[in-house]
Amino acid sequence: MMAKIVAETETQMRLLPRAATAMGQHRKSLNIPETICECMAHSAQDLDLAAIAIFTETGNTARLLSKYRPEAPIYAMSPFEEVVNRCMLLWGTWPIQCDRFKDTDKLVSMAEDMLEHGGFVKSKDVVGIVAGTATRTGATNFMRLHLIGDR
Repeated sequence: MMAKIVAETETQMRLLPRAATAMGQHRKSLNIPETICECMAHSAQDLDLAAIAIFTETGNTARLLSKYRPEAPIYAMSPFEEVVNRCMLLWGTWPIQCDRFKDTDKLVSMAEDMLEHGGFVKSKDVVGIVAGTATRTGATNFMRLHLIGDR
């Protein structure tokens, strides 16, 4: 019985934001990281993404995306053990410790390699990738939809 209640509640939670917007209610303005995470959540639903890889140094971007509860699993990749541990508490998030990331081409190849070799995705799957391209923490400004095997 409890499982039915949870399933119905989660269904309604997914419908609520769209219903509120459709009824003309205004929502607060989003900043760049929040906008990217909302776009990725919509992409996960519209494109049936196999996975979402987030490169994070604090876990904040993983937290922002997790609140949208996308269907695709979220893989939070971080070079820091404490961030990996913190991300274990987020809904739908599977943290993975990885090397430090530098440029976007490296991010894409690192995400593809780690997810494919881990058995989380296969060739021709579409994966979402979210990261920050600036050298400072809190600078999430990169979103890419990538076809596995298309490098």
